[in-house]
Amino acid sequence: MGQKQTSCRQTVKFAYIVRAYGGLPIKQFACGGLALWQLQRACEFIDANLGNDPSISEVAEQCGLSSGYFSRAFKRESGFSPHQWLMKRRVVRAKGLLREPRLKLAEIAQICGFADQSHFTRVFRKVRIAARGTGGVSIAVSP
Repeated sequence: MGQKQTSCRQTVKFAYIVRAYGGLPIKQFACGGLALWQLQRACEFIDANLGNDPSISEVAEQCGLSSGYFSRAFKRESGFSPHQWLMKRRVVRAKGLLREPRLKLAEIAQICGFADQSHFTRVFRKVRIAARGTGGVSIAVSP
């Protein structure tokens, strides 16, 4: 079995678990959403282009959708706007790079696609403060 098939099956299992046990009504997933391959492609494209600041229209194009429809459908499926998802992924990548002692904060900010070190620090602090208040990691990141 190829790596893509395994990844797809894992994603399908995850979607089933979220829908079955996540407490969300099935109705939210039933109409006007993204196909599983579209959600996966969008997330992979965002991850591959964290440093390039991908636009919503570029991500939507990967899925063969208009920007407006994609934005609404992505939020419906993932619970986050495309921009929030992008910020979340940047912070996750930055956390991994912070373990590298040779990298400076400004370099990490640039690698992860933040405008500058100050922008990186503000976003990182918002995520950290939100995480403290909820007792876990918060993914809701404001621009």
